[in-house]
Amino acid sequence: MAAKKSAWDRFDKEKRDFLLVLTTEGFIKKACEHLKKPYEYIRKLRRDDPDFDAACEDAQQVRKLSYADGLESRAMRLARDGWLEPVFQMGKRVGVKRAFSPTLTMFMLKAHRPDTYQFAEKAIATTPEAIAREVKEALDKIKKNSGVGLRKKRRYDKNTQRRNKATKEPE
Repeated sequence: MAAKKSAWDRFDKEKRDFLLVLTTEGFIKKACEHLKKPYEYIRKLRRDDPDFDAACEDAQQVRKLSYADGLESRAMRLARDGWLEPVFQMGKRVGVKRAFSPTLTMFMLKAHRPDTYQFAEKAIATTPEAIAREVKEALDKIKKNSGVGLRKKRRYDKNTQRRNKATKEPE
């Protein structure tokens, strides 16, 4: 009984080498430069062989996921351990201090524990009664806050009227 061929084995050595480099580089042009192959030649190979084209897409996706995992790992390490920053005194370096990013920590917590650290979204009123209640509450709040401003405005208007009467020339 013959051994089962993997998907990788259906390509010749040239295509396998290209896919391997593409998986590490992530960009077709960089992989072409690395293997000293013309870009147009690889494009022709991809056009002529749909399986090879799909394998190239998969290789690029693997690289993207690997890159994202690396970024996430570094962000986690920086959020957890921080980094060292130099401390200067009178122009001379006297030591180092450990710095942390609260923003980075917040984003990492939101990403990994969204149920705990996401902001609660306010429920939107959908029934007519709930909408009427929210409108009434908003109007009451406006009335409550605007009363102070109106009293000051009226007082200003009265003073202005008095000044205008006092400075008005008799007829």
